[in-house]
Amino acid sequence: GINQFFTYGKLSAHASAAYGSSAQHFTDIQDLVTVLRPLLNEKKVMLVKGSRSMRMENIVSALLNNQG
Repeated sequence: GINQFFTYGKLSAHASAAYGSSAQHFTDIQDLVTVLRPLLNEKKVMLVKGSRSMRMENIVSALLNNQG
């Protein structure tokens, strides 16, 4: 089960709206990373899915750098 759903970018806004109240949509990468960081711990699984054109690897890098 997916407990929370976070989206980034124009086209994913519709996915957040369809998912419901446990979804949050972001238009700024830093805002998204700021919300995700406190949610990270060893008991959670986080899937980052997106196209290379959306540069989702920047989100992964920002989250991994925070764990150091």
